[in-house]
Amino acid sequence: MMDRQLSSTRDPIFRDFDVLLKGMRRQFFGKQIALAYVTGCTDAAVSYWESGKRAPDPRRFSLLVAALADAGAPAPDLQHLRHAWERAKVRSLR
Repeated sequence: MMDRQLSSTRDPIFRDFDVLLKGMRRQFFGKQIALAYVTGCTDAAVSYWESGKRAPDPRRFSLLVAALADAGAPAPDLQHLRHAWERAKVRSLR
C-alpha cells in the first residue's frame, strides 16, 4: 500500500533523471547537503530533484554536472544524466 502512495506522488516525467541523480549523489557525495553545497543550493532542492518533483534549472544543472565530473563521475554516466534531464525538461513543457 505504501508503494502506491509513493508512486502516486512521484512525477513520472522525472523518473529517469531522479533515479540517476540519486545514485550518482550517493556514490560521489554521500549526503544531499554535500551535493547542495557544491551546487550552491539547499539540501531541500536536491531532495526535490531526487524525488521527481522538480528538475534543476539549466544553470544549476551545469553546476551539478561540473561537481559530479570533478568528483570522478565517468563521462558516459554524465551524458546519460544529461539526456535524462533534457527528456524531463521537454516533457514538463507539454
